[in-house]
Amino acid sequence: MVSEQRFPVSLQSNHYQMKNNRKDSYTFTGADIGTLILDTDLKIIRFTEEAKRILNLKDSDPGQPLRDYDTIISGAYKALETLTTYEKEIQDNDGNWYLLGISPLISQEGKAEGVIVILVNNNILKNAESELDATEERLTRAMVAGNMAWWEMELPSGKVKILNIFRISCRSFIPRTATGPRTPCMT
Repeated sequence: MVSEQRFPVSLQSNHYQMKNNRKDSYTFTGADIGTLILDTDLKIIRFTEEAKRILNLKDSDPGQPLRDYDTIISGAYKALETLTTYEKEIQDNDGNWYLLGISPLISQEGKAEGVIVILVNNNILKNAESELDATEERLTRAMVAGNMAWWEMELPSGKVKILNIFRISCRSFIPRTATGPRTPCMT
């Protein structure tokens, strides 16, 4: 179930008031998505319950600088400097994977007014990647045990990647196209 959380209009300090009170109108929705808003000095403005859980934030943290998260801090500075989104896969101390996205909050005048940090749990994808890697490893071992060579064809280019343990000539496995010469081999 998707829940909606609204934050109070007052944030303990007039320092965080923006033109048109835009920060006061932010609404967070979503399940299992950590969202954190920082100002240009990387002081915490708001966060969702999921961000609170992931980053071990406290209810008293708004107004305090974000500390102890070097990847988020460096990404936030990059987003503020370049006015572009910073993205990275990160892992917490408990082994959980997250997709980290940091985007600048840009005023109508084109000036950065802070950043929004999004943390999306990526464990399902990482587990699927691990399972795929294990399956590919089993396939490779089976092909080696059977003294077999194999190839992969890249569609639609028709390029062929030879995967073998015998160093078989790539040219001997390159299929001919319907209209002409052999397609190039990928190395």
